[in-house]
Amino acid sequence: INELPLDTYLDRLAEEPDTEPYEKQRAFAIAARTYAAHYMEPANRKFPGKPYDGSDSPAVFQLYGGVVFEERNPRWVEAATSTASHILTKNGQIIRPPYFSSDDGRTRVPTDAGWNNFPFAEIFTSKPDPWCNGQALRGHGVGMSGCGAEGQANEGKTAAQILEYYYPGTTLSTYPL
Repeated sequence: INELPLDTYLDRLAEEPDTEPYEKQRAFAIAARTYAAHYMEPANRKFPGKPYDGSDSPAVFQLYGGVVFEERNPRWVEAATSTASHILTKNGQIIRPPYFSSDDGRTRVPTDAGWNNFPFAEIFTSKPDPWCNGQALRGHGVGMSGCGAEGQANEGKTAAQILEYYYPGTTLSTYPL
């Protein structure tokens, strides 16, 4: 078990390598930090009774690459550092921001993924995701898509603008609250 401060964990999170646009990396750093912070809250523990808050399996948590990923992706570390402590909140509460690889041109709602009673479900309305047109659905389809974030970054959008598109009505806040 690695015991790390949240922002050190982010530096080693293998979600967006240096082959991706910088603003996409920044948007994903904020979403990934928010996701981890959500599950660090005592009421939201994903692994209750275990001596850890996360897992290195993307099937159940996030893809943790460790020091090797950190050393091979210095721009990702810069993106994570430039957004240090930034998280997404709604009404003063940390949201659980899902993200995924690609969709077919439209995002899904939580119930489409079988997530009933999803917190702040009103954030996650189905919306056009034209940057992904012609692609297959890879992942659950709820929240921010990788292809959409990449397309928006390539158009010159900032991380904040990308996040506002996929998580409307949220606020960029500082962790811990």
